[in-house]
Amino acid sequence: MTSIKSRILTSTGSLLFCFIIIEIFLRVAVAFDLGGLRTPGIFSNPLSQDIYWKTRLVWSDFAEAPLETFDSEFGWLPPATADNPHSIILAEGQTIDYAEPTVLFYGDSYVHALTEPENAIPQQMDALLDTPVQNLGVLGFGVGQIYLRLRKTAPEFEQPILLFGILTFDLDRTVLNVRSGPKPRVYFDEAGEMQVANAPFDQQVDEWIADHPPRMWSYFGRFLSRNFQLIQAARAGNAFEVEDRVEEKKAVNAQIIDHAAAHTEENGWPMALVIFYSRGEFDNDSWREPFLREVCQRHTCIDTKIALQEAVASSGRPVADFYLDDGLHLNPAGNQLVAEYIVSEMEKLELIR
Repeated sequence: MTSIKSRILTSTGSLLFCFIIIEIFLRVAVAFDLGGLRTPGIFSNPLSQDIYWKTRLVWSDFAEAPLETFDSEFGWLPPATADNPHSIILAEGQTIDYAEPTVLFYGDSYVHALTEPENAIPQQMDALLDTPVQNLGVLGFGVGQIYLRLRKTAPEFEQPILLFGILTFDLDRTVLNVRSGPKPRVYFDEAGEMQVANAPFDQQVDEWIADHPPRMWSYFGRFLSRNFQLIQAARAGNAFEVEDRVEEKKAVNAQIIDHAAAHTEENGWPMALVIFYSRGEFDNDSWREPFLREVCQRHTCIDTKIALQEAVASSGRPVADFYLDDGLHLNPAGNQLVAEYIVSEMEKLELIR
């Protein structure tokens, strides 16, 4: 018996010693940026864990700058000017008229676009319509931030027509407290009242992350946990990431969208949700598309996947031909295709005449 206990203690001690050695190695490697270990994704999940974005801010100085600037209410926004106080993305020659009927297109980088401004979806729509279209997309925004921006800016226009753009992965961003910097997080209390956590912000990103640094009790422990989750996700056929906090994401996003629909109806503002997809979602399934289809059964929606599927079927071209190399954002040809489709759907829905 003593011999067995001794072997167990020896084995346990050896494992603990190995764990400590590996932990020390990882901490040194991360501290001195060795071996590519300053990679947030090997320790945490970008779709559900704040620490991923905190470590990315620290390790890679990640932020949307220089395209975005600090904003105390939203976390970050495109730069504002005296003539453009609401940080609208304008192509050359575009102006803003607050009195006339105007389509306000809200969303994330999919709406903002990573192309030149004149090739963005709102700008392409503007060229097709007599009604002006303004681009209020912001890089990295989630559904909650998009709604807050709508509430803030739509009242500035006398006759707004609202498009609420949602990339499927915006649903994940809603539960995060930080991404390109600290961000407001929309949630609903037990009485169903909308609340906003975190904002307003009084620190720039570098100041905030210095006061709220990422903390890991164990790099090796997180590495093991993360890779165990990734293996499980691969076995389950999850093509994109480890899918966690899904029910939480569904609940809060449904509440935000329902709240947005009620708010715009109360104000007499016509609104449609516009659903966008990454390149990978033409070949792989997740919970996001079925969830949004369910939401769209009770709200006015424009599903842009249809436009791309029809283009692929009619032209024989692969869907990748309409995307940038990142596989997430459309290229100018894809933006034009989707812009034409949204315009045709808006006409059918009589959102514009």
